Amino acid sequence: MLKKLKNRILLGYSVPLLLSLLMAVVVYPNVAIAQQSITTAITEREIVAAADSMALAVANIQGEAASFILVPDAASEEKFQEGINRYKKSVENLYARLQNREQRIKLNKIVVLGDRISGATQNWISLVQSDRREAALKDFSTNQTQAMTELLTEMLDSFANKEDELQRAKEQKSKKTLELLLWVLIVGGLVAIIFALGVGYWVASRIARTIAEIVDTQASSSREIAAAVEEQERTTAAQSSSINQTTVTIEELSAASSEAANQAEAAAFKAKEVLALLDSTRGEGSDRSTQITGQISPGQLSENVGTLKETMQAISQQVRRLSQQTNQIANISDLVSELAGQTNMLSLNAAVEAVRAGEHGKGFGVVASEIRKLAEQSKQAAKKIGDIVAEIQMATNASVEVTAAGTKTVDKIVLAMDEVALNNQQSSLSARQQLTAIQQIATSMNELTQAAAQIATGIAQCKTSTQQLKSVAQELQSMV
Repeated sequence: MLKKLKNRILLGYSVPLLLSLLMAVVVYPNVAIAQQSITTAITEREIVAAADSMALAVANIQGEAASFILVPDAASEEKFQEGINRYKKSVENLYARLQNREQRIKLNKIVVLGDRISGATQNWISLVQSDRREAALKDFSTNQTQAMTELLTEMLDSFANKEDELQRAKEQKSKKTLELLLWVLIVGGLVAIIFALGVGYWVASRIARTIAEIVDTQASSSREIAAAVEEQERTTAAQSSSINQTTVTIEELSAASSEAANQAEAAAFKAKEVLALLDSTRGEGSDRSTQITGQISPGQLSENVGTLKETMQAISQQVRRLSQQTNQIANISDLVSELAGQTNMLSLNAAVEAVRAGEHGKGFGVVASEIRKLAEQSKQAAKKIGDIVAEIQMATNASVEVTAAGTKTVDKIVLAMDEVALNNQQSSLSARQQLTAIQQIATSMNELTQAAAQIATGIAQCKTSTQQLKSVAQELQSMV
């Protein structure tokens, strides 16, 4: 899984995220505790404030009731009712916010006492309103209400002190929680940073090492491809040299074939003349023979026979030269076929190296495929040349046999001149066939020349692709 660079990079990014998530898991409960402590502290303050408001409301109730006894008026009565309402609201707030069981028990006692004080003051108001002001003054002057008020004050003080104690405990707990949270953030942050740096360094090292290995492999492939291109250049140069030599030999062979054909035609003409002279010598000729006899004497016949013999010998020599030159062409054709095979092998090696080079070697692989096709065409052309050379050799061998027979026949010219004429015609025909075959070889050599030029172009493209691949490898090495 970690062999892919994408997975390694994702690992490098995921580690800090996991550490952050772990920090959040550790910090969140502490934050919740601190938040709860702060909320509790606020509630405790509100309870203390409500208790103070309750004590103040009771004091206001007593004060306004006393004022109403002394001076009964609507303003005092209205303020008295406001005090009663404020007292009830304070009691509701205390019950709504108070959660401590012990404090709720105290609050119940405080409320009972407060209700008794409130009931006593309301009784004063009722007595005054029913014209019993003296009774209200008498009840007010007793110490019973004052004692309840003092007891209520003590109970409220005790209640408030307990709430202050609870509040301080909550604040202390909140402080410790916040301190713990601070340490968790500091230590966790340092650990996360150190661990993230370590993992990042490890991931970066692995990625750099992987890229370095890829770059080294690509550089090695580039060197091997460059060596293959150089070897292919040398092979192509040798092939071009062989093609040039073959072209020169073909030109010489064409000239020799043309000369042999002319000599064969001349020999055939001489043979016809000799036949005519022989016919006139034996007295069996026609008007044509008589006419030739009048023109050529027996001495001339002997001279023509000698000339014919020399011509046959010259033809024999030319045919032997043709045989030697066709052998040279066969050797050169074999060499061209061998060079085409080597070129094909080199192009296969270059294609393999292009595959190893990956994306940057695709262009080089296409060029190597084209070179392999051209090498196959060269091999086929060389095979075609070999087939034509074989036909020429067969024709040359036939010409050698024919000219040898013609030479022997010259010695027996008097007995077999008709056979000599036939052999000369066959020699002329063979020479013409050789000339046609040589022209075909010339055409094939032109195809080979074009193929060699295309191979040279392909090699140049391969060289360019190799240089580009080498540049990419060097750039990757510099990046690593």
